[in-house]
Amino acid sequence: MDQTTTPGPGPHPSDRWCDGFLHWIDANRRWLLALTLLAYLAGFNGQWRIEPDSALYLSVARNLAEGHGYSYQGTPHRLAYPGLPYLLAGVFKIGGVDNLRLANGLMLAIGLATLALVYRLFYLHAGRAVAVLMTLGVGWSKLFFAYSFYLMTDMPFLLGVMSLLAGYEAVFHRTQSRWSKRQWVGNWILLVAGLALTIVTRPVMIGLIGAILLAFGWAIFRGTLHKRRLALAATAVLAIVGFFLLDPRRTRQRAMGEYENQVISHFSNITTLLHQQLWANAKALFESKIVRAYIATPLLPGLNTLLAGWIIAVSLGLSRRRVLWGAWVAVTLLMMATIFPEERYFLPILPLMIYGGWRGMCWLNHRLPSHWGNLVFMLLLLLATVPNAVKVVNFIVEQHNHFSTKYKAGRYVPVRYMCRWMEHNLPSGAVVLTPYKLGRIVSYQSRRDTFEAAEAMAAEADGWPLLVLWQAGDVRLAESVAYYHLRLGPPIHEEIWPGQPPLELRPVLGGQASP
Repeated sequence: MDQTTTPGPGPHPSDRWCDGFLHWIDANRRWLLALTLLAYLAGFNGQWRIEPDSALYLSVARNLAEGHGYSYQGTPHRLAYPGLPYLLAGVFKIGGVDNLRLANGLMLAIGLATLALVYRLFYLHAGRAVAVLMTLGVGWSKLFFAYSFYLMTDMPFLLGVMSLLAGYEAVFHRTQSRWSKRQWVGNWILLVAGLALTIVTRPVMIGLIGAILLAFGWAIFRGTLHKRRLALAATAVLAIVGFFLLDPRRTRQRAMGEYENQVISHFSNITTLLHQQLWANAKALFESKIVRAYIATPLLPGLNTLLAGWIIAVSLGLSRRRVLWGAWVAVTLLMMATIFPEERYFLPILPLMIYGGWRGMCWLNHRLPSHWGNLVFMLLLLLATVPNAVKVVNFIVEQHNHFSTKYKAGRYVPVRYMCRWMEHNLPSGAVVLTPYKLGRIVSYQSRRDTFEAAEAMAAEADGWPLLVLWQAGDVRLAESVAYYHLRLGPPIHEEIWPGQPPLELRPVLGGQASP
């Protein structure tokens, strides 16, 4: 029996546990899917999970909503891709620029819509039982679950990827006679809309375009090229050309955004890249990142590499079923190996990794002797599910158990109070100097121009940020400016802080404190 088909009704005759497990999943699909939906609703608290990148998107979106254009700190913005900022700007237009609960609700809706597309993709590809299993596998992945509650580009990009793949499956791997004209048009819309969403959301869309063109080239090599594939390749090329022509980050002087310039600069010294960074990135991928993305926790050194190698093998092996899937996995891994490996960067290929892992488990279960095959299958299944489920439950608890003081160990609680003080006490022209990775967050929350400086990192006391403020005419050029250290009192729970927390404002270099 093909392990990817839906089992029939009644007791399953196979002595292989993977077949019995798939049958049990299908028989109990309603309450399992309902439990998954309940977990996502339970995880929602409407609060902002603060991150520097998230603060940047929110700042640009707020400027768009307030009519200041695609800008950041008063100047045209050249870095962030426009998809998420424009989406958040629309939310701000509806609910107000300070309403992050609605924005977080939208991100949760995007996560659930992505799960629906995961179901549709694998339903078309392998039947109902596998579709349910993959929806549960992705839904209970800690990586996927967590980023359904972050205001980041990862989940919208994955929504676009799954929309493209689901449309691709329907258009290219289902005979046209199976669809009505309306369904046929709908599948193409799903495919093109997914492609468009990925292009405007993240710079790694260029890798997805590359994977599509690789699949196109393979079709030419195999002699299976037809009008639909040619139409998709042409659509992909036209879409990316159209994006670069309409990209709000472009100017007459700059044909590309900062991301593209950074990548070009990154690859300028290919010798250093191959001999130093490639090795370091590959080591990080095999000894930590891949395993964390797949099972939510690292294993012992050596075991990490073994499991990571197996995950890569079964994921790339999907190219035997769908060339586009294997090409997309390969391109994503190559981008991380040559640029920067990060756990969340696996999200665009996570559903394929999970499906590859399932097929690999079933293959071992069917190839090994019955007793050993069942034990190996159960071990791999528990390894893939239990750590993820435990992490998901812990995440839900964190969302509702003194969230502000538990998230990132409460490091952003004093920052929020500082920013509130700045917004009400500093003039609009004031500039703030912050430690590294804090500038975007302070800029968004205080509405003041904020810059990061390495020297500010040394100005930290007891682990709590010590911000340096100054204001005096043209502060970016002035040599004589007033400097201040602003620090909050001892860290205690936000719930018992008074409305005006203890502040210490000390002049530095002869400056005078503001009233």
